[in-house]
Amino acid sequence: MQFSQLACPVCAYNCNALNAKKCELCGNSVDRRTSAKTSPRSARQTKTSDRPQPAKASLAEGSEASPVVVAKNRNLYRNDNSSHRSTSGGLTIPKDRLAKTLLIVTGILLGASVTTIVFNFDDFGLPLIARQENLNLSKYSDIKLYEVMEEVPDVPEGLFSYGGALCFAALQRDGMNAAISNAHQQFQLRYVEPQYGNPGCTTGIKMLLNRELSIAQNSRPLTIQEVNTATSRGYELDSVPVAIDGIVFYTNKSLGIKSLSLNQLRDIYSGKITNWRELGGKDLPITPVSLDPRIDSILQLLMETENPPWVGNNVAIVRDYTTAIRKTASTPGAISYGSSALIKGQDSIAPIALAANDSSTPVSALLADGTVNLQAFEENFYPLTRRLFVVIRRDGTPEEKAGVAYTNLLLSEEGQKIFQQAGFVPLYFQSDSRIN
Repeated sequence: MQFSQLACPVCAYNCNALNAKKCELCGNSVDRRTSAKTSPRSARQTKTSDRPQPAKASLAEGSEASPVVVAKNRNLYRNDNSSHRSTSGGLTIPKDRLAKTLLIVTGILLGASVTTIVFNFDDFGLPLIARQENLNLSKYSDIKLYEVMEEVPDVPEGLFSYGGALCFAALQRDGMNAAISNAHQQFQLRYVEPQYGNPGCTTGIKMLLNRELSIAQNSRPLTIQEVNTATSRGYELDSVPVAIDGIVFYTNKSLGIKSLSLNQLRDIYSGKITNWRELGGKDLPITPVSLDPRIDSILQLLMETENPPWVGNNVAIVRDYTTAIRKTASTPGAISYGSSALIKGQDSIAPIALAANDSSTPVSALLADGTVNLQAFEENFYPLTRRLFVVIRRDGTPEEKAGVAYTNLLLSEEGQKIFQQAGFVPLYFQSDSRIN
């Protein structure tokens, strides 16, 4: 599966159109021949003076290495027309870096102090430069930023269907649909299950292409095949980013596992590691629980592949995140995953911290009070994040108008605050309620 958008060689923004000459995010040139191939590698952007010191990712209960919560360095970066600079002193990132390059830049900040900043940009996780004042939405003439939902114009009348990425269910739980209905009573929304197969990103896009949905909610970039299918049918698809989501892995509560590295998770889901004893835990078979990897994007993100990942024969495939939670809670050796917005508040399972590699410090996606560690996602201290999108079918029908209106409603400050309340990082307004 090949993603359709070009990635910028400077800022790694990967929603540029295939024929784009300049990056819509930072304005630098993008060349299809040299644009970095998209890869769902986890993004991190840290100031090394504030990073926790590396420690071996230890697994068993009672081990010396404890998960940490990083909550520092808010709003370090802004966007410039030609480069990214630190707001605290003029640090410039050169233009000649590729999207997947690990670039270490040393600059003089605040006079004499010297700071090293590490950038490892990701095609799924979006760094802080995607803020209201930074992200260029000029590509979409009808996508605007409003303060409240009532201000959103041209909201059509009628009943419109939506579906796709399951993590968006957290928005309905926290009142998004209710807020939309309160602002525009004529605009009615209904969630539609697929007639065939399990719900998820790929199914949602397919239903949108088949006109079974008016709006698709998505947690990955569109694929070349999806874009080409739309073109062959006489219309286009627009994929507009609306938030950042963090992925939580969790286990059965009896295991006592505190943290795992991404490499260890890959070995678990590929079938290379099959017993918790191999990871310093109990002598107990591992039961990895997963949504269908052909539909859901999380294993694709973890395995760093553009195609549905190969998984081990011991992986139990379930329909949705609710089923995954129930199966993990009732199976002593089970492990599974889900959106942090859906996992928060689940007492029947044990969320674990994640480490980017086997020698780095694990970071918790959920805070001690059970809330989501949004700042770790926002500042890319957490090793597994992804962008969330609304996909609009540009076919000149009322469904297109509904897709545009829905996107504008979600991008309003009112809508973005509901994203934050649900457990996602909002992209288009500056929150005043994060950890300082």
